[in-house]
Amino acid sequence: MSFKASYIKLLESGELVKRVEEAKRHINNCKLCPHKCGVNWEEEFGVCQTGDKATVSSYTPHLGEEKVLVGDRGSGTIFFGYCNMSCVYCQNYDISFYVRGTIVSNGRLAEIMLSLQNDYHCHNINLVTPTHYIGNILEGIYLAAKGGLETPIVYNTGGYESLETLKILDGVIDIYMPDFKYKSEELSRRLDLVEYREAYRYGEELKLRLD
Repeated sequence: MSFKASYIKLLESGELVKRVEEAKRHINNCKLCPHKCGVNWEEEFGVCQTGDKATVSSYTPHLGEEKVLVGDRGSGTIFFGYCNMSCVYCQNYDISFYVRGTIVSNGRLAEIMLSLQNDYHCHNINLVTPTHYIGNILEGIYLAAKGGLETPIVYNTGGYESLETLKILDGVIDIYMPDFKYKSEELSRRLDLVEYREAYRYGEELKLRLD
């Protein structure tokens, strides 16, 4: 492989395991996204309704992504259950609302990544709706990288991450694919269903991250 994934450098320097520990601290006081629920995932649910282990709805070579990601062997998508947003137009509502999937360990997540690389020969590992599972995903990448993972990581997100989360991901992710869903406060209140979830801050948060 001519391209060296970003996380390999962090693995070699010892920084990747530090990022894993930093991300996993949010399990007990979650502030991964601008909702800043502060919940302990082992005891209660926040806005995203997830627990302390990742739910994977499916993983497969995907030929329906952007052409530059698909190539001739597909983008290795991992679709995660639940979501930290509640968009009324969600095209993956069966995953994000009805949560069809399997709870997996971080070790199993690493095995999935290695399978997409070694068995399916995908061009990249494409993490779909990953925000609320950053701690699990980073440990999965760490374990997989120790086991030979070297495929680039695509972060395919609704774009509602905290700045702290993006700093944790810096140097781990090779390609960011954030959705720019809202500019209007009124629209985000109306189309994200629940006002108290403060999704109306989406536009302002996104502007900060783009600066």
